[in-house]
Amino acid sequence: MKICSVISCEREAIARGYCGKHWQRWSKYGYPTIITQRERGMGGLSEKGYIMKTFDGKRKKEHIAIVEKVLGYELPKGVVVHHIDEIESNNLKNNLVICQDDSYHKIIHQRMRAYKDCGHANWRKCKFCKEYDKPENLVIRERSSIYHSSCKNEYARLNRNKNMGVI
Repeated sequence: MKICSVISCEREAIARGYCGKHWQRWSKYGYPTIITQRERGMGGLSEKGYIMKTFDGKRKKEHIAIVEKVLGYELPKGVVVHHIDEIESNNLKNNLVICQDDSYHKIIHQRMRAYKDCGHANWRKCKFCKEYDKPENLVIRERSSIYHSSCKNEYARLNRNKNMGVI
């Protein structure tokens, strides 16, 4: 009998080296040890998928408590802890990055999306054609208004014609 490859699981492995419970988690979430429901001693799961536990009488997100333990002090207000693999219940130390604030955290996600979609983390997406391009080929305005000049001109031309009843 083969045993499940997840550490501390003693169940019989049935698929891909996992027991039924861990295989289902792997097939649904891509991570075999994700906690999908409250398990004894494992804490609860928040609505957004974060593991919640009680530390020193305070209810806290586990990943924040882990970072604070490593640092040796509480995180300052406004600091955000980012999960590299974007799996909120994967709280391994090498999966957590400390971001100085939420805007830096959003930049990390924007760069991850760009890299995933086009292979270039620093490229940006045109709001009109939805294509990624080098920043020097785009007009970048405040409040994330990013576009190709030609795309904006085409959009304006189509809008003018639509309003005049041409289209």
